[in-house]
Amino acid sequence: MELIVKTKSLLSQAEVEAIKSTGSNLIFVSKYYPIIIVKSNNPSAFHHFSFVERIRLARIGKYSTEGNFLNNVIFRPMIQATLLKKNGYVGWGAKVAVLDSGLPLGLNVAKIMDFTGTGSTDRFGHGTFVTNIIKYYSQGAKLLIGKIGNDYPSEVFLIMALEWAVDEGADVINISSGFGSKCIGNCELGMLIDTIVNNTGIAIIVAAGNNGPHYNSIQCPACASNATSVGAIDVFGKLASYSSRGRTCSRKPNILAPGDVIIDGKHANGTSYAAPIISGILAATKNKHDNIQQAVQTMYDTAESLGLPFNEQGAGIFNLEKYLGVIEYGRSNSKGEGQN
Repeated sequence: MELIVKTKSLLSQAEVEAIKSTGSNLIFVSKYYPIIIVKSNNPSAFHHFSFVERIRLARIGKYSTEGNFLNNVIFRPMIQATLLKKNGYVGWGAKVAVLDSGLPLGLNVAKIMDFTGTGSTDRFGHGTFVTNIIKYYSQGAKLLIGKIGNDYPSEVFLIMALEWAVDEGADVINISSGFGSKCIGNCELGMLIDTIVNNTGIAIIVAAGNNGPHYNSIQCPACASNATSVGAIDVFGKLASYSSRGRTCSRKPNILAPGDVIIDGKHANGTSYAAPIISGILAATKNKHDNIQQAVQTMYDTAESLGLPFNEQGAGIFNLEKYLGVIEYGRSNSKGEGQN
């Protein structure tokens, strides 16, 4: 079994050797947060180590979407990429990591890493669709594809892929999958995301989940404090019934974007589709900001409120016109709710 082991601090070489001495297979040692991943059928072998804080089984997640994954995408309501292109925002110099179900056939990417050992090709179709949305908004961006699962994403592979994306120089990381909604962001995966964002300034964009209309249903790792959690609106521009809601008084999700699409004449929806809109537009406009987190804050500041509680809408609906107004002219037509 695959175990995630939280240690009290980053491991010394002597502590690494102590872990290996149990006969366990040490898969991964984080450089950013004190966790390791091991394969072992004997979790109790680690309990006597004074440097071990807690141990748990790694999770298998699901992708945050419903429907088939085809081509020819129409969002409802539509956010037009032409608004970006006519202002010259196509993502030159930006790197976007897509941590999903694999490499779309026929797509040119900067780098691919298959963590599953099953081949880099996307057999499920989810990663293909998410990647195409990002590419639609940021045609000039370099894509880093990290395959973390086929039909179901692996938490172990996601942790490994996150650090790989950082090492590859990603500006934006997109995660359109989740690992349950019984987390408040303080698990090892959530804390790793918080540490990466704090240390590097990378924007990590995560689908909020499709567990609405229930409250306290934001999936992990969208619940991580420093993740940009993206919920969805429906075809009428209202909060989608399926879009996950946060805990009372929380600001999760952080922002909303269209989650409803028509793909080759077939309908599909999910927060999986909303997250890559935000990722793609951040990549497209990267060069207009001193840092990508400044761009995220501008998205919050220019979002359009639905008049709902923060734990349903966050800052509100992403508004491309107002966002571009600020980055072009330093102003928007009206003030959004904002977040800090």
